[in-house]
Amino acid sequence: NPRNPQYNHFMFESIAVLVKSVCSKDPNLTTSFEGLLFPPFEAVLQMDVFEFIPYVFQVLAQLLEYRPADSGLGESYTMLFAPLLTPTLWERKGNIPALTRLICAYLGKAAAELSSSLMGILGVFQKLVSSKANEVSAFELLQALVQYVPQEM
Repeated sequence: NPRNPQYNHFMFESIAVLVKSVCSKDPNLTTSFEGLLFPPFEAVLQMDVFEFIPYVFQVLAQLLEYRPADSGLGESYTMLFAPLLTPTLWERKGNIPALTRLICAYLGKAAAELSSSLMGILGVFQKLVSSKANEVSAFELLQALVQYVPQEM
């Protein structure tokens, strides 16, 4: 219901609390949540429902953070990554904190798999650091790069 922003906010907060309370105890259940949430989330992203997109990115980041370490990214997350680096997504101010958290979660789970996208991530950093309003997000991204990307890359 896009007409009631408070309802929307509480709906996504409820999903996030549910994911946290279940997946923090058993990370293997993350795949069940992904199976249930990916189809509607993909629809939101494809239909460009801008009111919901930051929430979707936040919940996806949360799911990725709880994903078991040995499970890799999986096909859905792999396919979603490249479009996350498109400049139009980063132009919407509301997307920036959620996208930053999602990119950091990607780096935390599979930095080696993302080596081909390193220049794109650095481009996002450069765009963010050029704006005083987005400096914090830029440095969160830089911190994740330094923390998770192997020096050999």
